[in-house]
Amino acid sequence: MADEMISDDAIQQNIEADDNPQEENIDEHLPPQEDRDPPVEEQVEQVPVESLPLDKRIQIGKNCPNPFGSLELGTWVDGLDSINQWMAATVTEIDGNMVKLHFDGWSDKWDELLRISSYKISPFRKHSVGYAGQVKVAIRRNEPSLEEYKEMIVKIDSLIDSNLKGLGAIGATQFFRGDVFVAVDNLMGRTYEPIENELFETAILLIKKTLDLINAYMKLVPSMLTQFTENTISEDLYLVDENIAIANCIQEFTEILKTIFCGNARTLRFYLKYDRAPAELKTNICKPVEERDYEAQKLKLEDLEYSEILDLINKNSELEFGLLYEFMDHFQQNGGFDVLRSSLKSIVEAKERYAYSQFTI
Repeated sequence: MADEMISDDAIQQNIEADDNPQEENIDEHLPPQEDRDPPVEEQVEQVPVESLPLDKRIQIGKNCPNPFGSLELGTWVDGLDSINQWMAATVTEIDGNMVKLHFDGWSDKWDELLRISSYKISPFRKHSVGYAGQVKVAIRRNEPSLEEYKEMIVKIDSLIDSNLKGLGAIGATQFFRGDVFVAVDNLMGRTYEPIENELFETAILLIKKTLDLINAYMKLVPSMLTQFTENTISEDLYLVDENIAIANCIQEFTEILKTIFCGNARTLRFYLKYDRAPAELKTNICKPVEERDYEAQKLKLEDLEYSEILDLINKNSELEFGLLYEFMDHFQQNGGFDVLRSSLKSIVEAKERYAYSQFTI
């Protein structure tokens, strides 16, 4: 068979084809789109922030795109007042890029209208701690309704069952350090409309449920020492890490205990106005005097200053409050005081290893 003659043009075309191979279609070798792993960016978004390394969480916290959560009416924020003091405030009006803030515990005349971008507005509890309103009387507006108090009780029960988790970082700060803290402080320090009938019984239940919540929290404290430490490294972590947001509730929770157990002269009004004989006590945490006339005691205390009444309590006088005993007994039914003692001891023992300069317990 004779050799086939190939032209110079054909040889040149073959050379060019070898130099410029057709681009391979990679998709032909990949599994179907629905079976593929999501892009790396989406995979990162699917990982809970709490499970990321500390350096990654710090970076996310510093770049938190929405540190206020959903900025709407009723949202808690930190506001800088006229004497440059940071305190808890709520958003009462929104008009474009302007918001009006109402400072907790103060009258409306101190409200401020600010741009959302103002340096006087900061994420809730970034600077403020506990109550920073008027010393003697807290002025509050828009008190929750009976139904809202009942909803709060149901929500607290659910959160106790889930070890306080499920609200997210910002949601936990808003609810525990804002809604619950102010609700209890308001019920025990109010000087305006009296608490009556069903609202009174709901108030008692809310205070008891809050004690249950704090008890559940204190049981978690020994496991949160790492979160306390990480919080001192970056002040923004609580905005994105739910575990750290929950750990930071220690400030408000201990202040609530102080309020309920007569460590706050301002909130003694609750016992002075509404005290009654305690319900059946189930622990030996306290032993009230039998046959005490609590109504006569209320009349006897009417002319005393709150500071004087607080002195009587601190001096272990015969002054007794039936509702106080009822709350103490309820707290101890689940070992509350024992848990509190153990939890605070774990913090004290860890002080040499961890920095808790921001905590004043």
